[in-house]
Amino acid sequence: MIGKKNKVGPMPKEFTIYLPKKFRENACIDLGLGKEYTLEMLKEVDLESYNKLINDFKNNSPKNMIFVGVYQTNIIFFNCIKPIETLKKITKTQRGIDICIKKIIISDIDNIEATPFNEKLIHEPYDSFEQYTNYPATYTFDNPI
Repeated sequence: MIGKKNKVGPMPKEFTIYLPKKFRENACIDLGLGKEYTLEMLKEVDLESYNKLINDFKNNSPKNMIFVGVYQTNIIFFNCIKPIETLKKITKTQRGIDICIKKIIISDIDNIEATPFNEKLIHEPYDSFEQYTNYPATYTFDNPI
């Protein structure tokens, strides 16, 4: 084995993926205390239970989804695993570029798009949902996938 070198491929390039708003899923949580009680209130009253609940969402997200966060009594997921896998496969086979996804942005668009992570946004996050504003529309991975 002397003289034989291990080849290490180039690091995947970090990209931002833009998904149509239909990829954002939410579920309303009923704490059994009436509609006026929110998850933020649970956080203030019983931080341990709140953290356990959030960790359960993070570690046990529905198939093909990632847990994004909480908004009032709603838990937010992005149905993004399949689009990410498809984008990575197409980019590798058709363009010869190995990519990973660093950020997801839900936008008011019809088709999935992607850009290198450090480039200027091509679409703004769509943070409206029904009567809400500032609704979760972005997610940045600590470790790109």
